[in-house]
Amino acid sequence: MRTQKVVAPLVFLAFGSLVLFNTFYSGFITNSNVAISSIYEGVTSQDDLVGNDIKFVTILTEPRKYHCTMLASTVFNNITMEVFGWGDTKLHGTTGWWRKILWFKAILGAAQPDDIVVFVDAGDTIFNANRDKILDTYHRVVNKQGLEVQHEWIWSAEKNCGMKTLTKEQCNSLHRVPPAAKSRYMNTGGWAGRAAVGRSIFALVDEDRAGRTNQADQAFVAESHVKRGWRELHGLDYEQSLFMSVYKSERDICGWPEPTMHLRNCETRTVPTMFHFNAGAKDAKIFEPVLHKTWWWQEFQTEAGRERVDNHKVKVNGKEVPLKEICPTGYGLVPDNEVKKVRSMINLGAAEKSHIIVE
Repeated sequence: MRTQKVVAPLVFLAFGSLVLFNTFYSGFITNSNVAISSIYEGVTSQDDLVGNDIKFVTILTEPRKYHCTMLASTVFNNITMEVFGWGDTKLHGTTGWWRKILWFKAILGAAQPDDIVVFVDAGDTIFNANRDKILDTYHRVVNKQGLEVQHEWIWSAEKNCGMKTLTKEQCNSLHRVPPAAKSRYMNTGGWAGRAAVGRSIFALVDEDRAGRTNQADQAFVAESHVKRGWRELHGLDYEQSLFMSVYKSERDICGWPEPTMHLRNCETRTVPTMFHFNAGAKDAKIFEPVLHKTWWWQEFQTEAGRERVDNHKVKVNGKEVPLKEICPTGYGLVPDNEVKKVRSMINLGAAEKSHIIVE
């Protein structure tokens, strides 16, 4: 049995080190169906892995409509969230979304290989469960889908195929899912998996991108899935156990009779640990009624709850910052006309020297 010591904190590398690290790792990639390095030789199951550290990361370049709501939800669910990319002006707007691939490579490259890393989009996600519940759900999905540890990776799923570069047939063949599953299309706004697996996935996606900048990260990932035949290797959260993509599934969300219970998906009969209000679901008429039914919202409305969130520190660009500094207008909707004002109020300064940098 292989043993490996896993160090809990992320090890942040300077840009030059990351270049060397990625170059080193690329040498392990031997063919399109092997998305993992030789560190997993002899590993046949999760029982062979000592490390079960789980890390939560997001990319937030500037204030977004609901980024403060996402961060508030981490406080009550005891989630330690790390924010990357603050100030990356090149990533703003749909023309820059491809840069998320570079950030994914850097973030995963700085993690211990066995770490389980969970990514969520910053501006339209809320948490519905705590760290331990998310970790337990992750392992249940991995085991149910029979994912081999060297390919242990789960994409969030949605009901809409948003990859315009793919045909309908290609969309339907991206993943192996039961015929009755309605959420059968990949959404890269949420993913979870072993850091070493993710490093290789995004290294190959970036290689296939071949310098193109004309698409979002989701389209590039989908293209690589088709090109490299990853259908049988990686998981898709089609039961919405980890992530629920709300677009076109708005009517599937329901609560419990008891106000302290967590929101659930009545179609799949699961309790998603995270809700992602992707695409048109960002509309306040959809987002806010769901938000106000979460188990933690009422506690958040109390003076003690607000003070707890205000003083909670989150690591942004490697620097610990109280939430009230990056959420000066509160924790609900930040109107479009206020985003620029909020942006100008926030000056975190240069990133910590030890922090990840993406050029």
